[in-house]
Amino acid sequence: MEHTDNKTDLAKIIRERRAVKKGYNNKEVKEETIRELLEDAVYAPTTACVNLGDLFS
Repeated sequence: MEHTDNKTDLAKIIRERRAVKKGYNNKEVKEETIRELLEDAVYAPTTACVNLGDLFS
């Protein structure tokens, strides 16, 4: 880990850090597939008691 002299440097490191996961590709995803996944996500539990159905209405 890099040593920082001030909070600004630390904030910059945190905001710019990225994890690159293997297995991703550039294949196109159909809009229908994305919509189906979002419809299913509405039923997933949330920690903030947010009703995701309200976001997609």
